[in-house]
Amino acid sequence: MKLPVVPTLLPLFLLTLVPAWRAAGQGSLVPPGAPSPMFKTLQQIEPRTPIGSLPYIITQPGSYYLTTNLTGTFGQHGITVIADDVTLDLGGFSLQGGGSGLSGIVVTGFRRNLRLRNGTISDWTGMGVAAFGAVDSSFEGLHLQRNTGTGLDAGSNSVIRACTAVENGAGIAAWRGSVITDCVARGNRGNGLVANAGSSIQRCLASQNGDTGIRLAAGGLVTDCVSHANGTNGVTASQSVISRCSISQNGGVGIEAGLASHVSGCVIQGNRGDGLRIDSGAVVTDNVCSGNGTSTAHAAIHAAGTANRIEGNNVVFNTTARGIRAPEAGNVVIRNTASQNNGNYDVPANAFLGIIVGSPDALNTASNALSNVSY
Repeated sequence: MKLPVVPTLLPLFLLTLVPAWRAAGQGSLVPPGAPSPMFKTLQQIEPRTPIGSLPYIITQPGSYYLTTNLTGTFGQHGITVIADDVTLDLGGFSLQGGGSGLSGIVVTGFRRNLRLRNGTISDWTGMGVAAFGAVDSSFEGLHLQRNTGTGLDAGSNSVIRACTAVENGAGIAAWRGSVITDCVARGNRGNGLVANAGSSIQRCLASQNGDTGIRLAAGGLVTDCVSHANGTNGVTASQSVISRCSISQNGGVGIEAGLASHVSGCVIQGNRGDGLRIDSGAVVTDNVCSGNGTSTAHAAIHAAGTANRIEGNNVVFNTTARGIRAPEAGNVVIRNTASQNNGNYDVPANAFLGIIVGSPDALNTASNALSNVSY
């Protein structure tokens, strides 16, 4: 017997279980457009302006960089800065004057907050960097070579670090209140390193410059430096602290320290003039002076003025020059040792001179702890 066909209600029942949002249309399958970028570009992170040719004038604050080595144009500066708050990164490239461009980088007027770093500036007929109008600025990692003028001339309150100046008219100069560290000035025709009043020169080398190796105006600091084989003085300073320096084989005075200076812990050797010359009111302690001077007019330590204290120095083997020479009254000379000089002590009787002891036995029995030793 054939059974009757009964319509099933199952599909209708299942349809009632499908959510309305699923039953609705799915929309277009075509993407609305290309995906938007998820990361910022370098230009967005650090907006910088490329410099690809010379001459170039920076007129707006901001960050600038070289894209390649660049050569100057006859009678033109390389890059001129006429804005505050400029960072210029040479990117390891060079600005080459070609022997005909004026100055490599020039700051016009008085500008603040120039940041210049990382590259070579060479062969300009003017200065490498003429930035004496740039105050509160920094210069780092520059190599300045064969410029007719000064390699780098920086303004007040500058920080100059890890720069090298070779065979320029003069090496590196900075105006008052500046700091020069870890720099080299070699073979420049004039001075090596120069800083104005209230400045500091630390851990620097000045060698084979035509004039003074390191020159510092009043109220400054020279420490942990080497000044070797310069044409005139090794170090010239006034009212300053000079400490832990090696000063050797310079054509003039090793260290010329003016009024009210403090010179300590230096090795001063083989200079053609006085090893150390002071004016008045200076303190000279714990230095080693040997082989200085070319005549008896010179001395390892020469106090040209009065009211100086010369204490605890070792003065030896200045065979042509005097040991300690302090011809004026009113100087204090105590606890020094002197040997094999052309006269160990040239000090008048009316100076404050510690007893001069000439033998170990006399030193052992001397009652005066301020005695000088001559042997």
